[in-house]
Formats: sequence, structure tokens, C-alpha cells
Amino acid sequence: FTEEQLVDGAIKWMTEVTNDKHTTYFPPTESQMFQESLKENYEWIWAYVDMEKPWLLKITSPLSGSPAEEAWLQWGDIILKIDDMDITPEISLDWAVSKIKWPAWTKVKLTIKRWDQILEISVTRKLITIKFVESKKLDNWDYYIKLRIFGEWINTSFENAIKTLKEDGNFNWKIIIDLRNNPWWALSEVASMLDKFVPKWSTSVHIKYKDTFEDINSNWSDLYDFSNKKIVILINKWSASASEIMAWTIKDYLWNNVKIIWEKSYWKWSVQIFDIYNDNSSFKYTVAKWFTGKTKIWIDWVGILPDIEVKLDEEKAK
Repeated sequence: FTEEQLVDGAIKWMTEVTNDKHTTYFPPTESQMFQESLKENYEWIWAYVDMEKPWLLKITSPLSGSPAEEAWLQWGDIILKIDDMDITPEISLDWAVSKIKWPAWTKVKLTIKRWDQILEISVTRKLITIKFVESKKLDNWDYYIKLRIFGEWINTSFENAIKTLKEDGNFNWKIIIDLRNNPWWALSEVASMLDKFVPKWSTSVHIKYKDTFEDINSNWSDLYDFSNKKIVILINKWSASASEIMAWTIKDYLWNNVKIIWEKSYWKWSVQIFDIYNDNSSFKYTVAKWFTGKTKIWIDWVGILPDIEVKLDEEKAK
């Protein structure tokens, strides 16, 4: 072993003993991959994954037209091995994902369990541009906005979608915000997006650290007034973190006009800091818990319960 390998191993061990799957150390190469994952142009197989329990790494959503879908990976597939690396309780979610990512036009072999079958599936990674925000006017004139991940510049894309809505004169119909399978990331971006829903100077997010707290307050944007509009928010069990912040804060302030539909959310209500070091390694670690801005509700391990639950036949969904 080299000195660098020993140091990396020691740091990884320290993150593991926290028993927090959101606390992760990335060596330089994996750190670069993780940072790239927050951009719209990204080399990857384009399938969302999650680790429900240590060692249980599951595919939650292959994106339409993605290499994952082309290779016939499916919702619910359990990944047992990535190339020759077994998924064990010591493997963190971020570490596993870093082994699937990057570079484009190389192959990764996934050994998966699908029901009672063990399959080996080879997937070619590709450079794909995924729009973080997609919007369209539906046939019934409702306006649909899909938010895929709270990555770089998503607030700008969201504002452009709202401007299009305003230009269309679509004021009397429902706004549908789809947060299904949107798992994570930038608190700063979602806070800016909430400026369109939360009254000026009111608290969008209440964050509690060990010995203090911080409120992120709205800078109210009059781009579009949602206060008297009907809003539908779609969430499922893979809507986590920033998605939960957005869904529940909008519900918190516009209660009577908002319906949350589909499934109970993931229940990730912790806040992480991401530090990058001189060698480009990085450390993502939990520092706080977040609460809804208005009612100061914290629902970690509970999740957001929908007003209207949609039950799907999971066997058919496969």
C-alpha cells in the first residue's frame, strides 16, 4: 500500500463509523465524478439509485432514453456487484455511485438481482445532456413543470419556465410541479426557487445546527404570484432533501391551494456541507437538520405524507 492509499482508507473508515450514509469522503477521481454529477452534461448511465439499507443498493429510476434503459435495467433491480466490487455494508451510497460513473464510452458490468434471477448486465456510459427543468402546457391547459435534480443553475431554468407560463397567460389553471425521483442537492438553489412562493422576509427554511440556528428568508419575486393559484405537487419515495424542502414549504405557506399527490417522500431532512481540498479530494458531511420555515416541522424518518395517495402495482411497474 502507498501512503496515499492508507490515508484514504483511514478517512473512509472514519466516515463509515458515523453511521451516516450522507457523510462521505471522495478521493480526487471520485470527487471529480461527484462534482460533474451536478451538471446537466454528465458522463454516466443515467439511472437514479439509492441504498435503502447498508448493502441494499437499488435502481430507482432509469431515465427515458438513457444507457440504463437501453441495457434493460429496471426499477427495483438490486445491484450486487459493480464490475468485480461486491456491495457490502462497508460500501457507502456515494462510493458505489462513483464506481458506476464516468468516463463516457466505457462499460460497467452490473450484477443485479431481479426477483429470483441473478443477471449480469453491461452498460455503456455516455455523455448525455439532461434538462434539470422540463415544462409544457397540457391538453387541459394545466401547466406541468418537471424538476429532475437541484443541480447547477436550476433556479434560472425554473424562472424561464415561469416566464413562459406568464407569457402564455395561463393564469386560471393548475400548476403541476413534479418532484418524483428528484433525490437531492443544492439548498441554495431551492431556496431561490421558493422566493416565488414564500412572502418577502418570511422564512423558507429553518436550519438547526448543534448550538445555533439559521433562517433562510425569502427575497420574494413578483415574477408570478402563486398565492391564489391551484398547485399540485407530485412526490414519491425517491423525492428527497431539496425536493422535500420545496414540497412542504409551498404547502406550509399556500396550504388551501396546494395538493400533494402520489407517495410518501423519502425523509432526508439533514443538511450537508461539501468541502473540496487542494488535491481535489472532497468531504461531504452532515452538519445540521432543516425544518419547514413557517411551522418549524421536522419529519426525518417520517417523510411527507401525500394528500392523495396513488397506489401502483409494483409487479406491473417492473
